[in-house]
Amino acid sequence: MHSTYSRLNVLSSNAIFLAIVLVGLTSLSSLRESDKFTASLGVRDISSFKMNLRERCDQAHLVLDINIDFRECWNWNVNHIYVSVLAEFETKARKRNEVVVWDRILSSKRDARIKLQEARNKYLLKDLGYNLRGTPVTLRVQYSILPHTGALKVYKPEAGHYNFTMPDKYIE
Repeated sequence: MHSTYSRLNVLSSNAIFLAIVLVGLTSLSSLRESDKFTASLGVRDISSFKMNLRERCDQAHLVLDINIDFRECWNWNVNHIYVSVLAEFETKARKRNEVVVWDRILSSKRDARIKLQEARNKYLLKDLGYNLRGTPVTLRVQYSILPHTGALKVYKPEAGHYNFTMPDKYIE
Protein backbone atom coordinates (compact mmCIF):
# COMPACT_ATOMS: atom_id res chain seq x y z
CA MET A 1 0.00 0.00 0.00
CA HIS A 2 2.81 2.49 0.88
CA SER A 3 5.62 2.17 -1.61
CA THR A 4 9.19 3.30 -1.04
CA TYR A 5 8.67 6.30 -3.33
CA SER A 6 5.60 7.38 -1.42
CA ARG A 7 7.46 7.21 1.89
CA LEU A 8 10.46 9.14 0.45
CA ASN A 9 8.07 11.78 -0.90
CA VAL A 10 6.50 12.29 2.56
CA LEU A 11 9.89 12.36 4.25
CA SER A 12 11.39 14.88 1.79
CA SER A 13 8.26 17.09 1.91
CA ASN A 14 8.40 17.23 5.71
CA ALA A 15 12.15 17.95 5.66
CA ILE A 16 11.71 20.83 3.18
CA PHE A 17 8.79 22.24 5.18
CA LEU A 18 10.85 22.10 8.38
CA ALA A 19 13.79 23.83 6.63
CA ILE A 20 11.48 26.62 5.40
CA VAL A 21 10.08 27.11 8.93
CA LEU A 22 13.60 27.27 10.41
CA VAL A 23 14.73 29.80 7.78
CA GLY A 24 11.63 31.90 8.51
CA LEU A 25 12.28 31.87 12.26
CA THR A 26 15.92 32.72 11.70
CA SER A 27 15.03 35.67 9.47
CA LEU A 28 12.67 37.01 12.16
CA SER A 29 15.63 37.35 14.51
CA SER A 30 17.35 39.75 12.09
CA LEU A 31 14.46 42.25 12.15
CA ARG A 32 15.67 43.87 15.37
CA GLU A 33 17.55 47.16 15.19
CA SER A 34 21.33 46.79 15.27
CA ASP A 35 22.55 50.12 16.60
CA LYS A 36 24.85 48.82 19.32
CA PHE A 37 28.04 50.27 17.94
CA THR A 38 30.40 53.07 18.80
CA ALA A 39 31.93 55.39 16.25
CA SER A 40 34.02 58.51 16.10
CA LEU A 41 35.18 60.20 12.93
CA GLY A 42 37.48 63.10 12.28
CA VAL A 43 39.27 64.92 9.50
CA ARG A 44 42.88 65.44 10.45
CA ASP A 45 43.82 67.29 7.25
CA ILE A 46 42.71 68.12 3.74
CA SER A 47 45.88 67.20 1.88
CA SER A 48 44.69 68.28 -1.56
CA PHE A 49 41.74 70.32 -2.76
CA LYS A 50 41.69 71.29 -6.40
CA MET A 51 39.66 71.91 -9.48
CA ASN A 52 39.61 68.98 -11.92
CA LEU A 53 39.19 70.59 -15.33
CA ARG A 54 38.95 67.29 -17.19
CA GLU A 55 36.01 66.02 -15.13
CA ARG A 56 34.62 69.53 -14.47
CA CYS A 57 34.47 69.12 -10.71
CA ASP A 58 36.07 69.99 -7.40
CA GLN A 59 37.91 67.13 -5.70
CA ALA A 60 39.58 66.68 -2.34
CA HIS A 61 41.91 64.20 -0.65
CA LEU A 62 41.13 63.84 3.06
CA VAL A 63 43.20 62.45 5.92
CA LEU A 64 40.73 60.70 8.24
CA ASP A 65 40.68 59.36 11.78
CA ILE A 66 38.21 56.46 11.93
CA ASN A 67 37.34 54.60 15.13
CA ILE A 68 34.37 52.20 14.86
CA ASP A 69 33.49 49.16 16.96
CA PHE A 70 30.87 46.70 15.64
CA ARG A 71 31.64 43.83 18.04
CA GLU A 72 28.32 44.31 19.89
CA CYS A 73 26.39 44.06 16.59
CA TRP A 74 27.87 40.68 15.74
CA ASN A 75 25.67 37.66 16.40
CA TRP A 76 25.15 34.18 14.98
CA ASN A 77 23.11 35.46 12.00
CA VAL A 78 25.62 38.07 10.78
CA ASN A 79 27.56 37.00 7.71
CA HIS A 80 29.21 40.34 6.82
CA ILE A 81 28.93 44.00 7.73
CA TYR A 82 29.52 46.57 5.00
CA VAL A 83 30.71 49.86 6.52
CA SER A 84 31.08 53.12 4.65
CA VAL A 85 31.85 56.71 5.54
CA LEU A 86 29.67 59.17 3.63
CA ALA A 87 30.36 62.83 3.02
CA GLU A 88 27.07 64.72 2.89
CA PHE A 89 26.84 68.30 1.72
CA GLU A 90 24.49 70.76 0.06
CA THR A 91 25.31 73.05 -2.85
CA LYS A 92 23.41 75.66 -4.82
CA ALA A 93 23.11 73.32 -7.78
CA ARG A 94 22.02 70.23 -5.80
CA LYS A 95 20.21 70.09 -2.48
CA ARG A 96 21.46 66.65 -1.44
CA ASN A 97 24.90 65.22 -2.16
CA GLU A 98 26.23 61.96 -0.69
CA VAL A 99 29.70 60.71 -1.58
CA VAL A 100 31.29 57.52 -0.21
CA VAL A 101 34.86 58.42 0.78
CA TRP A 102 35.84 55.20 2.59
CA ASP A 103 34.45 51.67 2.96
CA ARG A 104 35.27 48.21 4.26
CA ILE A 105 33.65 44.77 4.45
CA LEU A 106 33.89 43.09 7.86
CA SER A 107 33.83 39.29 7.65
CA SER A 108 34.24 38.23 11.28
CA LYS A 109 33.88 39.53 14.80
CA ARG A 110 37.68 39.68 14.97
CA ASP A 111 37.64 42.35 12.23
CA ALA A 112 34.72 44.28 13.74
CA ARG A 113 36.98 46.83 15.48
CA ILE A 114 38.31 49.50 13.12
CA LYS A 115 40.88 51.96 14.41
CA LEU A 116 42.63 54.01 11.74
CA GLN A 117 44.74 57.09 12.37
CA GLU A 118 45.70 59.38 9.48
CA ALA A 119 44.01 57.16 6.89
CA ARG A 120 43.59 58.54 3.40
CA ASN A 121 40.17 58.41 1.86
CA LYS A 122 39.75 55.50 -0.59
CA TYR A 123 37.53 57.53 -2.91
CA LEU A 124 37.86 61.21 -3.75
CA LEU A 125 35.43 63.70 -2.33
CA LYS A 126 33.99 65.16 -5.54
CA ASP A 127 31.30 67.63 -6.41
CA LEU A 128 29.62 67.71 -9.81
CA GLY A 129 30.62 71.25 -10.58
CA TYR A 130 32.81 73.78 -8.83
CA ASN A 131 30.69 74.39 -5.73
CA LEU A 132 32.67 72.65 -2.98
CA ARG A 133 34.68 75.68 -1.79
CA GLY A 134 33.49 76.92 1.61
CA THR A 135 30.78 74.24 1.80
CA PRO A 136 29.90 72.64 5.16
CA VAL A 137 30.37 68.85 4.98
CA THR A 138 29.16 66.14 7.37
CA LEU A 139 30.96 62.80 7.55
CA ARG A 140 28.59 60.03 8.60
CA VAL A 141 28.89 56.28 9.20
CA GLN A 142 26.51 54.08 7.21
CA TYR A 143 26.44 50.30 7.41
CA SER A 144 24.56 47.25 6.19
CA ILE A 145 24.33 43.96 8.00
CA LEU A 146 24.31 41.05 5.57
CA PRO A 147 22.68 38.18 7.46
CA HIS A 148 23.02 34.49 6.72
CA THR A 149 19.27 34.55 6.23
CA GLY A 150 16.79 37.41 6.40
CA ALA A 151 16.37 40.88 5.05
CA LEU A 152 19.25 43.21 4.20
CA LYS A 153 18.85 46.66 5.71
CA VAL A 154 20.90 49.84 5.45
CA TYR A 155 21.45 51.70 8.73
CA LYS A 156 22.18 55.44 8.88
CA PRO A 157 22.48 56.06 12.61
CA GLU A 158 22.70 59.48 14.22
CA ALA A 159 25.82 58.46 16.14
CA GLY A 160 29.19 58.68 14.47
CA HIS A 161 29.23 61.92 12.50
CA TYR A 162 31.70 64.77 12.13
CA ASN A 163 31.13 68.27 10.71
CA PHE A 164 33.73 70.41 8.97
CA THR A 165 33.88 73.11 6.30
CA MET A 166 35.86 72.88 3.09
CA PRO A 167 38.47 75.62 2.55
CA ASP A 168 37.57 78.77 0.59
CA LYS A 169 40.68 78.37 -1.60
CA TYR A 170 42.13 75.43 -3.45
CA ILE A 171 45.07 73.52 -1.86
CA GLU A 172 47.63 71.85 -4.10
